[in-house]
Amino acid sequence: MELPIFNYNYSNEGKGQKDDLEVVKDERWLGNSLVGYMVDEQNGEWLVSLVFISNDNPLKFAIRRLERHHSIEKANQYAILSQKTARMLQPCYQSFSN
Repeated sequence: MELPIFNYNYSNEGKGQKDDLEVVKDERWLGNSLVGYMVDEQNGEWLVSLVFISNDNPLKFAIRRLERHHSIEKANQYAILSQKTARMLQPCYQSFSN
């Protein structure tokens, strides 16, 4: 069975297209943003999301949904850990995107 989206003629010598890294360029501002979290109840489960707010323009924000948990305590612990991890990785993301 062949997958329609898979490139079967791949070679190591092939170069990527210029627009392959547009996703990284579009989200470069995430490295210089405030990071918060939300824990919302949804259908009896707790949905954990990270919220990124731009330092330059507070009206520019992104919400990334992470995970669902059955327990509010577990969801809050996961949210705090994810927020700390995102803050810790911000300098790495900034140096990568420059």
